[in-house]
Amino acid sequence: MIGSLNILVCEIPLYHDETTSSLKSTMSHIQMERPSRFVTTTSCQRVVYEDLDVEKGTGTLLIQSNLHHAKLFPTIQEHVMNGRILCPSGLYADMALTCADYLYTTLAPDADSAVYNVCAMDVHKTLVVDQNPGTDGEHIQIECVADLKDGEMTLIIRSVTWDGQAIQDHSKGLVKFEDPTIWTTDWERQEYLVHGQIAYLHARYKEGKANLFLRGIAYRLFSSLVSYGPKYQGMSEVILDNSDLAGVAKIKFQAYPGIDGDFFCSPFYVDNLCHLSGFIVNAQDDMDEPAPLTYISHGWESLKFLRPQDFSPEKEYTSYVRMMPLGEKNVKAGDVYILDGEQIVAVLYGLKFQGIPQRLMDVLLPPIKNSRGQRSSLTKKDGSKKARKVVVMEVMC
Repeated sequence: MIGSLNILVCEIPLYHDETTSSLKSTMSHIQMERPSRFVTTTSCQRVVYEDLDVEKGTGTLLIQSNLHHAKLFPTIQEHVMNGRILCPSGLYADMALTCADYLYTTLAPDADSAVYNVCAMDVHKTLVVDQNPGTDGEHIQIECVADLKDGEMTLIIRSVTWDGQAIQDHSKGLVKFEDPTIWTTDWERQEYLVHGQIAYLHARYKEGKANLFLRGIAYRLFSSLVSYGPKYQGMSEVILDNSDLAGVAKIKFQAYPGIDGDFFCSPFYVDNLCHLSGFIVNAQDDMDEPAPLTYISHGWESLKFLRPQDFSPEKEYTSYVRMMPLGEKNVKAGDVYILDGEQIVAVLYGLKFQGIPQRLMDVLLPPIKNSRGQRSSLTKKDGSKKARKVVVMEVMC
């Protein structure tokens, strides 16, 4: 699958019952030409393959991570639907940003700084993660191919066995290397409009025409769709105008760098900043619907975080979004604006949600009858090394 031109790696941590000899045996076909300069993170744990051509400005990078790594699993474990642990799309965003930054800065060390537009993100198979996967763990890979001439990096995220055999593709997307001044110039023209909409929502609340929810109530309502653990509960206050499908939230991160993982942009932060949109569409009172709907997202058009590594739990951020019905049946979409003080620092464009009848959700993702945290009924109980049946679904949240 890989070939003799592969350039591997650095020293890597061992997981479960892996041994140095078993890893060397598995990777014996890879030529150890030079160590990678990639700095591993909680989400991007080891380099499997790297092939860079600085002169051509091209590079291929293959990273593998164990979802049950001691620091990574808590970011996944706190994201639960119907009693099942779902791998959050915020993890995919962080992995994409991490790899994009490495490839760009390595292939163009003397170029002007760039920002990374994670776009055309399609999460077509959500990974349902086992609580107790056995000794091999559960692993994912991100495969990235960058070309500076085109100014972009393609990516595919898949689940694999511990020794790298492909199981299932889950997501694909594109990262564009862009000029930060273009982003900030565009956002400066939009800021007064966003400020006006936020002020309007506050006025609607004072008039009794919009609702205010504090953190506890907001996430209790949200739990009818997704159960978020404490680190994901970043919205400290939400004002929701149900009639207009618009909302504004105060965001205070509950996760801390280092303590809660070492990331380029923490999956906790990605979700905290953007899940106001999901709250709005799932908290609406739509009397025109013949049956209750659960709104699920499959990805986004464009994620632009200006300085994601500067996000801090010491700050308070504001998110604003207005969702709108599209021409497709039971589909709503919107753009999420993130402000640090008065300044827009991030936008998630084209976040689309599809309404699915709640009775169908129990078919797509059968609920677990036991208490939260117990073993999935789809997980092998003997912890053996037999081929694991990976559970995937056609939805993403």
